[in-house]
Amino acid sequence: MANNLEDNLDDGYTSEVVRRILAAKDQGLVSDKAYHELRMALPEDIRDRIPPLSTIIQERREQNKTIDTIPIPQVRDCLFDITY
Repeated sequence: MANNLEDNLDDGYTSEVVRRILAAKDQGLVSDKAYHELRMALPEDIRDRIPPLSTIIQERREQNKTIDTIPIPQVRDCLFDITY
């Protein structure tokens, strides 16, 4: 997944915009149904500038695929020092 502000998704929305909307949606505990209903309630010219729910869900799935791990040498050393 690209992290550049200029990267456009298939729908024409930048990845950065979609990530920011997803973060705000999650932080505000806005359900998928509520997001969709709010978006659909907007006038069409404004609605066209806001990514549809399918794009938000696609981004969420991509983010959920990524698991960053940080190795901690002290923990690794402790695990190998255990004797049974």
